[in-house]
Amino acid sequence: MKTKPNYIIFILLFILPVCVFSQHTITGKVTDGTNPIPYANVVLLDNANKIISGSISEDDGSFEIKTKAGDYDIVVSFLGYKELKKSISVKENMDLGTIILQSGGNDLDEVVVIGEKKLIERKVDRLVFNVQNSVMGSGTDAMEVLTVVPGIRIQNDQISLIGKDGVRVMINDRLVQLSGEELSTYISTIASDEIEKIEVITNPSAKYQASGNSGLINIVLKKATIDSWKNTIIGRYIQRQVPFYNLQNNFTYKKGKVRMLANINARKENMIFKEDIKSVFNEGRWETFRNIDRNRDLFTGRFELDYSVSKNTTIGVQYYGNFVDANKDNTGDTFIRTTDFALLRADSPSTFNATNNTINAHLISKLDTLGRKISVDLDFLNYNSIQEHNFLTNEFDENGDFVEINFLGMNKTELDAVNYSARVDVEHPIKKLKLSYGVRIGYVENESATKFVDEITGTPVVIADQTDNFQYKERIEAVYASASTSLSKKLYVQAGIRLENTHIETISQRENTKAKQDFLNVFPTFYIWYKPNENNSLSMNYGKRINRPGFLLLSPFRFYINSFIYSEGNPFITPSINHNFELTHTYKGKFVTNLFMSYVTNGFDVILSGDEDTNETALITDNFFNQFTIGLSESYYAKIFPWWETSLNGYTYFVRADFNGDSNQNSIADVDQLSYYFKASNTFTLDSKKKLKAQVSFWYDSPFVRSLYEISESHSLDVSLRYSMMDNNLNLSAGMFDIFNKSANTRVSNINNIRQEQRYFGFTRYFRLSVSYSFGNKDLQNRERDFGNENERNRF
Repeated sequence: MKTKPNYIIFILLFILPVCVFSQHTITGKVTDGTNPIPYANVVLLDNANKIISGSISEDDGSFEIKTKAGDYDIVVSFLGYKELKKSISVKENMDLGTIILQSGGNDLDEVVVIGEKKLIERKVDRLVFNVQNSVMGSGTDAMEVLTVVPGIRIQNDQISLIGKDGVRVMINDRLVQLSGEELSTYISTIASDEIEKIEVITNPSAKYQASGNSGLINIVLKKATIDSWKNTIIGRYIQRQVPFYNLQNNFTYKKGKVRMLANINARKENMIFKEDIKSVFNEGRWETFRNIDRNRDLFTGRFELDYSVSKNTTIGVQYYGNFVDANKDNTGDTFIRTTDFALLRADSPSTFNATNNTINAHLISKLDTLGRKISVDLDFLNYNSIQEHNFLTNEFDENGDFVEINFLGMNKTELDAVNYSARVDVEHPIKKLKLSYGVRIGYVENESATKFVDEITGTPVVIADQTDNFQYKERIEAVYASASTSLSKKLYVQAGIRLENTHIETISQRENTKAKQDFLNVFPTFYIWYKPNENNSLSMNYGKRINRPGFLLLSPFRFYINSFIYSEGNPFITPSINHNFELTHTYKGKFVTNLFMSYVTNGFDVILSGDEDTNETALITDNFFNQFTIGLSESYYAKIFPWWETSLNGYTYFVRADFNGDSNQNSIADVDQLSYYFKASNTFTLDSKKKLKAQVSFWYDSPFVRSLYEISESHSLDVSLRYSMMDNNLNLSAGMFDIFNKSANTRVSNINNIRQEQRYFGFTRYFRLSVSYSFGNKDLQNRERDFGNENERNRF
């Protein structure tokens, strides 16, 4: 009798594993007849209509359900499609093949989701943040969601990737041709309820233009429904030292074969910036303290229209316009702390007017049901600007008495640039190989003129050596190919190559010179992804990129701050080359560990160059350094409680920057630094109806180096509240940002044995109040398309 319990335990230990491993697997793929449908609900019901198991389809539409033998009903559903129900008898593993959903279904009153995506997933070339599973997935906007996505940094409404100089943003794989404040304002019009996921691509593939060392952020929106429209109005008030106003309207429409988007944005900015420049010469210290009061009116408009010619072919046009009217009052004092003390007091008001018009025409055609597709883009861009500076510098002695007018003049610059480009992209799957390839050709012509007038004698005199007409012509021909395949269920690889042939011609009327450059660059990319089990994934990638200087940096024009400090363009800047390598481990969709390395050759940056003979300080962009970076980052994202979600990011990195001897400067001191960065962002849901949310974020950046500058530490604490009403259609938010006003940096360099310090900053502490109201059919989501000349646009 004593052996009975042992016998029962033995039976249980034997039978339970058998029961577990006797389960069968049901697989299949959900499509709309042409494209896969990701995130479709797949539910298994018994004869009593009780849910036995379920899953959500993957990005490629595939799904997998485990269950024991028996008779069931399988139900497949997705918003905007008719529900499909099918009876099956499970006796062994089953492959249901392709399940096609028909469009036109009604919204379900209640949707039961059995499977749930992890908050964080790792794909072969990107990190995926599933917004739908986050507290931030409802009642906020896209900018607020980005603050909690691992690897993304938001500072003063500027978006960047940690470890990168910048970032480009895509909506549904289409680049948004905005940057800076315009970009952040536009992204704020996207409600978090519309977002399915956000993809962070730190090393873009060969398909994307190789220019720039920035990564990509792809905001993937939920699938749109037909016969729908939506309008969102947003108003913002920002208070720094002076107020800032913004009003924006975003309208989207889709009915039948027509899709339309119209966006207008008006801003009235009042900003105060400060700049400190300190130079230590042998004879003494020169200190300049500038105050820049800028008033700017900005109006932007975007219009898109797509028409479906047939089920497989769409044609469309889009327009983007940007109009700027700005004026600045630059005042400043320069203290010359030598044996002959002097004070230079400068006043240099300026005006700036610019117009940017971009037009795109495109065609997208699906060639067959196997996934082959062709895309054609034609683009035109025209940019015009006029900038005028007036300079007055008075000299005072050590007692504050007026001595003389030290400097009096006027500088006027006009710029006119055009860009034409054409691009063809093809997706061509061959059995298990996903192949894509394409070509692009772009042409830019930039004509600019500057005139400097000396007025110190009372009679205006044109200074010949500072007056010029400059032409810059650039033609880039590119071709690329990329292929990816699954070597097994656990191993996936992707490789690509991009060739860019560049022709540059510059003409200077003043110097009576004409220069040409021709060079061919090869940009390889490689990715490998391995998933040994459900909780772990490993990925590795390598990419080579090029960083081309902006067109304004290439214009050889001089702008004076006072008679001893000026900035000047450099037509001889050449592109830098960047090599990037990453090794990433993701655990349970919560922890992301990343080892990264990069090497920049022929890097360019602004040089604060001092001259001992003239005591002049020049701000000139030049190629002068090579830089090596290696670092380790760790990200953690989790729901601590249903009402508390946290995102923690930390990384440490070492940078070594060496003077490469190619600059006109005699010597620049090498720099190296071990640095670290930490960010904590917490979101709290403060009521049971999830209408009131609070966000508290803090980041700290230790001293670091970039190019050959030593940059000081900085940090920021941000606190905001958001209240949603009327089914999340009306949203109010308010917040204080950079509460301690500590997010500005100081840059220090040692050039030609002259120590230079520069600190340029706005009043970074501010209060923001915003109101947004949406009406119409909420089911409509945007589908942005990029302009084919996005690289050239970003260089203006």
